[in-house]
Amino acid sequence: MAKRHIPLEGAANFRDLGGYQNAAGQTTRWGRVFRSDHLAELAPTDWQRVAELGIGVVADMRTDDERDYWPSRWPRELNVEFLMRDYEMDLSLLDSVGYHILAYQQVELLRQFFTTLAHPETPAVLVHCTAGQDRTGFACALLLTVLDVPFETILEDYSLSHHLRRDVLIDPAKAE
Repeated sequence: MAKRHIPLEGAANFRDLGGYQNAAGQTTRWGRVFRSDHLAELAPTDWQRVAELGIGVVADMRTDDERDYWPSRWPRELNVEFLMRDYEMDLSLLDSVGYHILAYQQVELLRQFFTTLAHPETPAVLVHCTAGQDRTGFACALLLTVLDVPFETILEDYSLSHHLRRDVLIDPAKAE
């Protein structure tokens, strides 16, 4: 996990999806896809570290309300393309309907994410949400599934968020 987790002062769950082996013995590339929680609290040294990663595309799975509450403030010189959409998130549906509701809410963003990754000239990509666990974990699990990474490995990656994430307010409307 030491190589996978990228320690930052302002983000607890920032990590690399490289190094996972699929059923054919191929390994996901290091430095190609990253996942994280929100980046609103990154320190200047954190932004320097993020710049070193060469991220050129960010798939931000948060709602507009979440982006307003925790603005990322990407430095202009990083020249990042953003993939995002607004939607309403009803967290109570996760208990009654399950995580597949995330796919329906994010189908267009997931389509953009996968289309972007399909181009070999695409720079490194970061996918993130507020906690970096559920929506981000779902997108990363789909990606690793497409790459034929074993289900047990996908669960292990998903479970890392449980240990790394910090408690954050997911619904900014409840802060008022």
